[in-house]
This record gives sequence, C-alpha cells and structure tokens, in this order.
Amino acid sequence: MIDGADFLANRFFHLDLPPDRPWTDHPDVPGRPAEGVIDPLSISIFRHVSVLTENDPVPDLYADFAVFIDTTGVFGGEFGTGSRLACSGSMWDEVWFEVLVDPQGSVRGVDLGMEFHDLDLLVVAYDVVDRATGALLYSVGDRIGRDENRRIDLHQDGDLYYRLKLLKGWRTEPDPHTWELAFRNVYSLQGEFIDPEWFEASLVLKAFLAEPTCDAGGIPWLAIFGLETADEGPDGQSGVLFDLQRGLLFFPEHMPRPFAMPAEVYAANVQGSYAFDWEQSLLPYYLQPELYDWRTNPQDTSVGNFRFEVTMAREDRSD
Repeated sequence: MIDGADFLANRFFHLDLPPDRPWTDHPDVPGRPAEGVIDPLSISIFRHVSVLTENDPVPDLYADFAVFIDTTGVFGGEFGTGSRLACSGSMWDEVWFEVLVDPQGSVRGVDLGMEFHDLDLLVVAYDVVDRATGALLYSVGDRIGRDENRRIDLHQDGDLYYRLKLLKGWRTEPDPHTWELAFRNVYSLQGEFIDPEWFEASLVLKAFLAEPTCDAGGIPWLAIFGLETADEGPDGQSGVLFDLQRGLLFFPEHMPRPFAMPAEVYAANVQGSYAFDWEQSLLPYYLQPELYDWRTNPQDTSVGNFRFEVTMAREDRSD
C-alpha cells in the first residue's frame, strides 16, 4: 500500500516556473520567454557537501558557489534581479540526472534517479536558447570552465564565487518559489522491473464504504484522477502513467497536485466515459491542499485520504 501523501518530493524537479505553466502559485516574473527552451546539454546539478569526515569520499568538486533563489527565470543583473542569496559553499558533488521532455521534445524537468534527503541542498545552472535557431538567449547560473569572468566578489575579500540557482533547499528553511520546482505527483511502486501481466493497481479512499475504489455512481477513483490507463513504458515523459520498469507512478502532467485540483480537472478526466457530478461526488470532502503547501511538512505530518493498493510480480531477469 502506498499512501497518497508519500509522493517522491526530492527526486523530480522543474528547472524554472514559466508564467504559462498551469496551477503555479509562484511563477517566475518575467519568466522564460515563449521562444526560449532549456538546452539539455548545458544542465549541471550539484549537491552541497556540508560536512566532511575522514570516512567520507572526497567531493567531486572544490569551488566557491554563491547560491541564489531565483524568482525571475532569467537570472539577470549582477546578482540576479529579483533573486536573493540563499547560501554559499565550497564542497560539491556532481549529481547524475536524466532529462524529462515534453511531447514537443523540450525540457520539462529532470529525474535525479534517487530520492534525496530533506536536508540536502541542490543547485543548478543551465542555458536558455532560442527554440528555432538554438542561439543562446541567456544563462541561468555560471558554468565552470566557461564563466570565470562572471564570478562575483561575494564578501568583498577578493574570493570569487560562481553563481548557481537553488534547485532544492533545506526543508527547515522552505521558500515558496523553490518549493514549487519539485514534482509532487510521482510515486514509487515499491519495486522495479514489474511484470505487466501480474500488475494491478487501484486507488482507495480511506473511508468506510462498501466500494472504496469508486466514487458515487460507481466511477473508479483511478479514472477520476486520470490513471485508468496503466501503460508500461521506459519513462514518464510521453503519457506513460505506470512505468513498470523503473517502478514509478506518474500522475498526468495536467495534475501537478493530484489531491487538490479544481473540480473541472477531475470532470475532464472522465468526460466521455462516465457521468461525473461534482455535487454528488465524495471528492470535495477528501481533497487535501495541505499536502502541497510550502508552509507544512507534508511527508512528516500528513497522512493521505487516499492510498494506492498494488499487486505485482517482478519480471524474471535471469537471462
């Protein structure tokens, strides 16, 4: 069983928050222009190494980074107009990642391949290029080996710092803008290489109902939440909802906050298949916007009103 509050909050990330992204409370201002796309080959991500003991491996990189919370999406000006210093540090590990793309082939986010700790600090730098020509429009953050002349004298002591964008901060010091960079609609299925012939999933409302897998009128919760089609696929980038190879559940992209969407979103998920009546539905009583509130610690203090029940068997990979 997988609780609805147990989404993977520290693995999948957007790199910015364009103004046209739906259901974003704190979009970038002015934000990435419509003609701009993120160059996937330019992305660099690092994790701050805060304490180093004699048993720890040597960090990948010793470099002075000044880390900024960027609310602009363009990182302009000497220190990033509309941005503010979050911290600085000199020891960093480079983070492996996989680029997630949208149906048009543009970068929509990154998968870091593992769930990082709540107290890990992650930073990023990347270039934004023209969609049509590939020409550089601007850089978000500085790249080592290219932007030495852009470093700043942060403390006015002669030590020069590269500027990086905060991708994930400490949970103990939440920032509403950075908080929204994380995906909160991806779940672990608690296993990998799942045999599709032995896979079955249901979404259950935690209430005393005769049929907890369905809403009033017999509509399956999976359908209402846009999950009725259980496709096997290599990633979550092109409409794949259940990635059985990696053991991941992706809610549809139009549902970034699955348990706190407007009524019309749930209605659209079942349009043409079921007669959904919001006034008769149980759903309004069990939505949980607090799961996505930056002022709370949802995975510590909240329990979901829904849970996933999964039956599965792993593929025989002995060959």
